[in-house]
Amino acid sequence: VGGGRGGGGARGKKKSAEEGAGGKAGKSNSTAFPQAKYINMVICKAANRGDMQSLLNFAAAQHAEMSCVNLSTAMHKLARFAKEDGRWSLCPGDARFAVLNSQIRTEFERQVSEGLAIEGCNIALVDESLPRCWSTVAWAYGTLQVKGLDISPIFKLIGQLSLVHLPTFKPLELTNLLWGFAKVKAADAQLFQAATKHIAADLTPFSSSNLSTLVWAMVTAQQHEASIVQRVAEEFSSRLPNAEVKPVELTNLMWGLATAKLHPKANVLYEVGGQALELLHDFKLQELSITCWSFSRLHARYDRLFAGAALHLSTSRTLLQQIHPQGMANLLWAFEKQMAMGSMATEQIATAVVVLIPRCLTLLKQLKPQEFACIFRALACMGLQWGSSQEADILMVSAAGFGLVLIRRLSAPQCVDVLSAFSTYLGTAGGEPLPQ
Repeated sequence: VGGGRGGGGARGKKKSAEEGAGGKAGKSNSTAFPQAKYINMVICKAANRGDMQSLLNFAAAQHAEMSCVNLSTAMHKLARFAKEDGRWSLCPGDARFAVLNSQIRTEFERQVSEGLAIEGCNIALVDESLPRCWSTVAWAYGTLQVKGLDISPIFKLIGQLSLVHLPTFKPLELTNLLWGFAKVKAADAQLFQAATKHIAADLTPFSSSNLSTLVWAMVTAQQHEASIVQRVAEEFSSRLPNAEVKPVELTNLMWGLATAKLHPKANVLYEVGGQALELLHDFKLQELSITCWSFSRLHARYDRLFAGAALHLSTSRTLLQQIHPQGMANLLWAFEKQMAMGSMATEQIATAVVVLIPRCLTLLKQLKPQEFACIFRALACMGLQWGSSQEADILMVSAAGFGLVLIRRLSAPQCVDVLSAFSTYLGTAGGEPLPQ
């Protein structure tokens, strides 16, 4: 089962939108600057009130007067609100956003036509704020995820403009640029190759958050060089004793390594796992399940981490409430692999499995074919057998009924896994009566 998708862009101290208004206006003439500053002020005030409708109305009405900084500020505020609110999202058919989106394309086309994408162009003489704008717009589109919106022309333009100015990007800007491209599945091979080479030349300026996000972005875009990803992972782990990191940063790094099947040095896994253990109570369910999945996919046995994770999962009502089908599949798959490697955390894992079984029953009808096959194969391989647990028996009987509905959607290997799981579960029943 895939480890899921992580990544929300790198964190770091950003200039406020009001400060960002210092760039020159879209047509690069100083007389337009007061208007650009005014537009930014109105956008920021609407965003501070949480009034996205007013922001969109204003942006649509003023689009022709908006500088590149104004456009990027509007996008940043919309994306930030969508990310932090969680309940608000842009409607794909919103005519106001369509106007804003069209103006962004027009602005980037203007920049390309004026030679800003030509090798040797000195961006500092034109507008030094542009790399930040390109990065912000890419990040915003990646965060907003507006369905049905064709943004490929815009990302092609951003790629052309960014490619010749990579040295002018600050670490956070470059990180979020690549994250945005990866998030919207705009894998610009030329941009990623050049950016990777630039990043590898000196990892020092990049924060730990930047490094983990870069691994996530490169692997997600399938534009990564194994040696460079390994170097980034080693640099990240070497900072852990003195750095403050968040669970999501550990998760992004591990997901990237596991998805790309890149086996880092043992000390990298030891340091990352140890830090995860210290932060265990700060992990969200998604982060915990992906981290466990990653260690097991890399065939990395880590008894202390899995004992702690299983115990925390068994006692945390919050995590049990957060659990979802993919998280359940990832956790059970990861636990079974650790047990198969001879883990000394078997007792804690068994306790967690007992707690998870009722949740499996609750989630049963939400399971996708891959999740269904993975969960029941893992349960059978962990030694569950008919008659040993009434709740497990109820789950298996319910699953058998649901499996009849699901079976047409299962692939041949998944069918084999499911049949093997039920055969193993029922075949060890001993003298207990089997279900009819």
